[in-house]
Amino acid sequence: MTQGRVVVSRGIGKLSIVRFGAEYQYTFDEFKIDGYKFGSSYSIKKSVYDNYSAQFVEADIYLTSKLVLRAGARGEHSTLEKKYVISPRSSVAYKLGEKSQISVAYGQFFQKPDRDYLFYSKIPGYNKATHYIANIQRVDDFHTVRAEVYYKKYDNLTNALDSTNSGYGYAQGLDIFWRDKKTIKGVDYWISYTY
Repeated sequence: MTQGRVVVSRGIGKLSIVRFGAEYQYTFDEFKIDGYKFGSSYSIKKSVYDNYSAQFVEADIYLTSKLVLRAGARGEHSTLEKKYVISPRSSVAYKLGEKSQISVAYGQFFQKPDRDYLFYSKIPGYNKATHYIANIQRVDDFHTVRAEVYYKKYDNLTNALDSTNSGYGYAQGLDIFWRDKKTIKGVDYWISYTY
């Protein structure tokens, strides 16, 4: 695999910023199977290559000194998939105090099928995930506490039985995270819980 990335940032006003970026990957996979069947030997060899490119733009826009909006999109193309997809993403964060904030986020994400499926006669398409997340956190020099609820919807998942994108699913839950660098001298510990 060969990979390259570039990101360019530009400030807007005192706090806001816009970022542009691009990514390119060239991958090459090859497999060979040697076998013996009905008294004769055989050999199967297959090569798969992919030129994958992605571009993104996102902006952090401070609506007030306490309220920031991050909005953007990512476009992706794979020669294996022969399809261009666009993923919108956004979040809003509000500072409750100097060390606390609350935020909500939405985003779509695409992923190529697992490497094992690349050698099938019909390569399945992109898997898709749509995320909805809300969290509240407080961070100071010695402690971090965060609670997050999420719902994630999955579409076009690869079905291992027939190598199609007929699978679907969802995940939902609550994550709680606590980190403490002060209570026990010389110890930095954290505890997390997921339901």
